[in-house]
Amino acid sequence: MERLEWKTEQRKVRDLIPTDYNPRKRNEEKQKKLHASIDKFNLVEIPDQFKKDICNPDNEIHQAYHKGKATGQYTMDKSLFDNAKNSNVDAPDKLDQRQSRKRIDTIIHENFGL
Repeated sequence: MERLEWKTEQRKVRDLIPTDYNPRKRNEEKQKKLHASIDKFNLVEIPDQFKKDICNPDNEIHQAYHKGKATGQYTMDKSLFDNAKNSNVDAPDKLDQRQSRKRIDTIIHENFGL
């Protein structure tokens, strides 16, 4: 297996695209709790997990999609998506690692509930 080379790139959050798979299944009850938490604490910043999201050169989001989407719906002026805040992300040079990423994402979710 070839070693992955990483580089830091700046991306606009509004350009990120959710992956076509997501091991974290959306649950309406959890989504309601997330929205209530956002309303209660008046969240206006991008969640740390979303900032540190690993994405590939196609701008696909691999973590925190629902949190980022909910945050985008509730932040002041929807600044997360509408104002296209920049986000520094680590991106692999090669896209042929898609299956490995999917397997790793699924294993992490199943083992740690992240």
